[in-house]
Amino acid sequence: MSNPVSTLIDYLRYRKICGDRTVELEPETIQVLDALATSPAPAAPGVASTPCEPPAAPISGRGAVAPRSTVVDFLFVGEQEGIAANRAAYSETLRKMVLAMGYGKGEAVFTNICRGRTGQTPPTDAEMAAAMPAFREFVAKTNPRGIVILGSSAARGLLGKPDVSSIHGRVFKFDGIPAIPTYHPAYMEKFKAVKPAACRDLCNALKAVGLPVTPALSRFQ
Repeated sequence: MSNPVSTLIDYLRYRKICGDRTVELEPETIQVLDALATSPAPAAPGVASTPCEPPAAPISGRGAVAPRSTVVDFLFVGEQEGIAANRAAYSETLRKMVLAMGYGKGEAVFTNICRGRTGQTPPTDAEMAAAMPAFREFVAKTNPRGIVILGSSAARGLLGKPDVSSIHGRVFKFDGIPAIPTYHPAYMEKFKAVKPAACRDLCNALKAVGLPVTPALSRFQ
């Protein structure tokens, strides 16, 4: 059975990258969290309890064996793009992208370079540069096999390449990790013609880390 706290954290990260700042929790979820707060699980004998640390084993549901102590297969990194898109629509697009790659709820990690930043405009180069040390620390802790870069702002911050249309689907490296840029889900909702190209990008991302292309994406190879 999955850890409910880890599942909740992954879900909140997903909602954050979708632009949500408040999330309503079900009463059952609140009851579970209350129970965990009052009855913490005991640490193993002789081992210090570190509930904030990620697990050492992979949590991907694909069953792939990682060549190192990977926590997740992919880290999805995006920023506000300043696009007036329907939030629910591009949230659903992102969810479908992750599902097409073979991952279920709680099996992918979403983040931003400027973690915790609010506002609807893209971050500046100075903002991303200031946030980079903390972001690199987060990447090292998460230790993904690959990074999917969502949109021009994130591509500019991680790769120094602001034009996703000319580099999408190519395999770059960020701190030695394969990094594959693709279109931002909000852009994909506004310009639906790029969706097949984005699916091909996801195929390239899977191949870059040695994972098979899923049946859902196989027709885009």
